[in-house]
Parts: sequence; C-alpha cells; structure tokens
Amino acid sequence: MVIASEFDGQRIVIHVDPGRPNAWREQPYYRDLKQWAAFAARDLRLIIVAIGKNSIVILPDEDVNLGIVAENERIVIGEVRENGRVRLRAMKIRVDDPRIAGAQAGAVYGAANNPFG
Repeated sequence: MVIASEFDGQRIVIHVDPGRPNAWREQPYYRDLKQWAAFAARDLRLIIVAIGKNSIVILPDEDVNLGIVAENERIVIGEVRENGRVRLRAMKIRVDDPRIAGAQAGAVYGAANNPFG
C-alpha cells in the first residue's frame, strides 16, 4: 500500500496492490483507515482506497465502492439527514452536473453547496 495526499490535503488516497486487493481491510490498517475517516469527516475531506482503477470511499460508518471513476466524473461527499441524524454520503458525479457547476477537482462541499440537497 502507498499513501498519497491530493488536492492540498483535501483527499488521502491509499493505493493498494491489485495482487493483494484486501490488504487494506486487514488489521491494524482497516482500524486506522476508519479513524482517519472519522477525523476527515469533520472537514468533509476524503479517504479513498484505490485498487487499480476501482475507488472505494471510506466513511466513518460505511465503505462506498464507487467502481471506476471516469475522467469526466468527480467523487463528492456531502451531508444528508436520515432518521433525525446527519450522515455522510459519497457518490461519483459527472463534471457537467449542475449540482457541482464550476467546482474544481478536490473541492469541499459544505452545507451551502451540498450536492446531496
């Protein structure tokens, strides 16, 4: 595994050897990734596991496999209210989607510009 910071620290990517695609799920690595995700969530920053071209977003309470993220797509996270509490959700979205109009790669989406509505 190789860890890289991207977009001025807005996202951390853990590149995993495709020959050992589940290495990131082993302890103590997975526990550490979940702790990083909890810390990153405070500022809506991303923790991503990349296995070849496959991207998995690590959130405090779930892991979201987004599959291959195309050049014309961006990974975004945003807050949603579910059952009276706020949770983070992750998705990939096309760059021409009006919900992220004008946003640059690595942009952070807070309450004012949340693509999740």
